[in-house]
Amino acid sequence: MTATEPRVLTGLAASPGLAVGPARRMVPPPELPTTEPSVTDRDAELRRAIEALDEVADELEETAGRASGEAAGG
Repeated sequence: MTATEPRVLTGLAASPGLAVGPARRMVPPPELPTTEPSVTDRDAELRRAIEALDEVADELEETAGRASGEAAGG
């Protein structure tokens, strides 16, 4: 089925009446792994996590510096 093929959906209405239009359907969440990953060097993993967070913070600061108008808070 493609996104443009008509399809009848049935369910519990939130209000009385009839509606025609695009619908959004929630899919089930992905299954999480049942096993935990093995970590052999916790200190190295912690350093990698901190480096990644610092990099994201730098990128957000850079993006905020380029913002203007309402996005810049003013």
